[in-house]
Amino acid sequence: YGGHLNYVNESLAYADVAHLQNARFVNTCDRNSVKELIMQYGAVSTSLFYHSGFQSDNGAYYFPYRSYLDSYGRVTNTTTNHIVSIVGWDDNYSRDNFTAVYNGRSIKPSVNGAWIAKNSYGTEQGDNGYIYISYADVTMSDKKTDFLSYAFDMESADNYDHNYQYDGSYGSTIRSLSNGSSVASRYTVKGISGTNERLDAVGFSVYTPNVNYSIQVYKSPSSKNPTSGIPMFSAPQTGRTTYGGYYTIPLNKKLVFQKGDVFSVVITLSAVNESSVYYFVDCSTNNAGLTFISNGSTGQSFYESGSSWHDMDSWSDGASVRIKAFTANT
Repeated sequence: YGGHLNYVNESLAYADVAHLQNARFVNTCDRNSVKELIMQYGAVSTSLFYHSGFQSDNGAYYFPYRSYLDSYGRVTNTTTNHIVSIVGWDDNYSRDNFTAVYNGRSIKPSVNGAWIAKNSYGTEQGDNGYIYISYADVTMSDKKTDFLSYAFDMESADNYDHNYQYDGSYGSTIRSLSNGSSVASRYTVKGISGTNERLDAVGFSVYTPNVNYSIQVYKSPSSKNPTSGIPMFSAPQTGRTTYGGYYTIPLNKKLVFQKGDVFSVVITLSAVNESSVYYFVDCSTNNAGLTFISNGSTGQSFYESGSSWHDMDSWSDGASVRIKAFTANT
C-alpha cells in the first residue's frame, strides 16, 4: 500500500480460461444433498467456523459451541470465518478420533461420522493437509442460512461471445416473488463485432430449491413493460431447478438479433413446495469496510407484483435482478 493506490491491469479481466455457468448450494446439515453434489461435481466449497484449538493432531475437527468468547472476552455468536473443500465423507469415522482438549475439557462429538475436507494451510497440517469435520460440528449441523455448501460448474471460456447483464457486483440480497409471477431484464444488442448476435442461453438465480421456471423472450418491449413486445417463442421454454443457485439454460430455439435491437428475457417462477420463490437481486452494499455500487438504471430490470410490472431501480437505486443473456456472433 505505502500510501499509493495500486490498480490491476484491466486487460487481465479478459484473460480467462473458463466461465462459471452454474452454481448449486444446499445447507450443509442436509447431508444427503451434500453427498449428491460431491458425487456429481467432485467437491463442494463449504464455509465453517474454524478455531485451531479444536483440531486434533490427526486432523479431526469438532467445534461444538453456538457462541464463544472472542479475543476481547466478548460473547460472540458462532459464524463462518473459513472455507474448505469437502471431497468425501466417512459415516463411520469414530468419535474417538477427536482428541482436542480445550479449557481442560475433552472435545468429543456424541456421534460418529465426518466430512473429509481439503484445507488450505499446507500439507504439514492435519492429515497431509486434509481434516475430518465431525457431522456434529456446529456449522455442519446448523440450519442457519450462511452455513452452506456450494458446487460450481465451469465451461470453456469460448462458449459464448457476449454476456448481457446488469448485475455483477458483490452486493446481493434476496426478494420474495409470488408463485406464477415473473422477473425480467431488458437489453439492447450492441453488435460490437459488426455482425448479428444469436441468443444462445439465459441465466437466472434463485435461493429457493425445486422451482418450476418458464422462459420467454420479447422483441422490442417498452422501457416500462418487458412483456409488451413480440413474443419470440410460440410457447415458453420450461424446466425445473433442483437446488438453490445460479442456472444457465441453453435455449432450445436460438434467436438472431441485429445491432440496436431491443429484447427482454422474462422468467416466470413457481416453487414446488412453497407459496413463493426467493430470487437474487444485485444491490449496493457495504461489507468488511468495502463499498460495492450497483449501477442499474430505470428501464432495465423488472419484477412483477399484483399482475403489474415494477422497475427494480425504483425499489432500490441501481438494483437489478440477476438475469443474464448469452449471445454468439453470427
